[in-house]
Amino acid sequence: MSVSLIDTHAHLHFPELLADLDGVLERARAAGVTAMVTIGTDRETNPAAVALAERRLEAEQRKFAVGLSTSFFVFQAQRDLSQARNTELRALLDYTQSQVDFETVQIAPVSGTSGFTSSAAVGTALGQSTGVGAAGATSGNFTTTPGQLQQQP
Repeated sequence: MSVSLIDTHAHLHFPELLADLDGVLERARAAGVTAMVTIGTDRETNPAAVALAERRLEAEQRKFAVGLSTSFFVFQAQRDLSQARNTELRALLDYTQSQVDFETVQIAPVSGTSGFTSSAAVGTALGQSTGVGAAGATSGNFTTTPGQLQQQP
């Protein structure tokens, strides 16, 4: 009975591994690793993780075209690419939301008052880092929590 190993937290997009990717994959196969999940670590490296998923799909499609693979494996590669793209987008959205939250906290009054007096001032301050501008802001009381900005009644 052979053991099948899955590396669920690889960083194949790191430069030191990417430089010898074919060798890394061959050594992993020789050690019994049958699948690897590469993890993007920040918004700069997430595109590299997506590129690896694209490369895998292309390879699987080529194998399928010559009869060396099945549609099941092509569908798996398509699913994995879709998940990688969704993860990249989610990370970008979370990063942008964090910027907005941070900027909102920076301009929040510290005098103990509970509201903003000018939505244009808020929008201008937010627009400096996010490009949203005054049209994207509203007046009122805000509570910042990780990952979201909620307007209170």
